[in-house]
Amino acid sequence: NGPFDAMKKIYSAHGVAGIYKGQGVTLLREATGYGVYFLAYEKLMQREMAQKGIKREEISPTHAVLYGATAGYALWAVIYPIDMVKSRIQTDGFSPSTGQKYKSAVDCVRIAWRADGIRAFTRGLGPTLIRSPFANGATFLGFEMANRLLNS
Repeated sequence: NGPFDAMKKIYSAHGVAGIYKGQGVTLLREATGYGVYFLAYEKLMQREMAQKGIKREEISPTHAVLYGATAGYALWAVIYPIDMVKSRIQTDGFSPSTGQKYKSAVDCVRIAWRADGIRAFTRGLGPTLIRSPFANGATFLGFEMANRLLNS
C-alpha cells in the first residue's frame, strides 16, 4: 500500500532495527560504488584534458556521455554483488514462512556462493547494464552542461 504502510508494518513487527536493517551493507555499497563512479569519470576527463592539452569546457558533450556511461559500467561492476547481499539482508526474516536465513552479510555471501556460485552475484546484471549507459551518460552530460552554464 505504499512506503509509509511498509514502514509502519516493519516497525510494528521488528522495531527501529527493522527499518535500518542492512544499512551497513548499504553504506559499503554506496561508498565503494560512488567512489569508483566519480573516480572513473574524473580520470577519463583528466586523461583527455592532459592528452589534448585542453580545458574541461572544451571536452565534447559526446565524450562526457561516453565517459559517464563508462563510469556507470564501473559502478555496477563493483556494486552489483554487494547490492545482492544488501537486498537479501534487508528482506531476510520479514516473511514468517521463511524465517531468518542469514546471521550476517558474510554468512549471506557464503550461503549464496554455495547455492549458486557466481550466478548468485550476477543474476539480473544484464538489464542493469543495458540501462546503465543511458542513465549515467545523461547524468554526467547534465552535470557538465550545468557546470558550463553556471561558470559562463
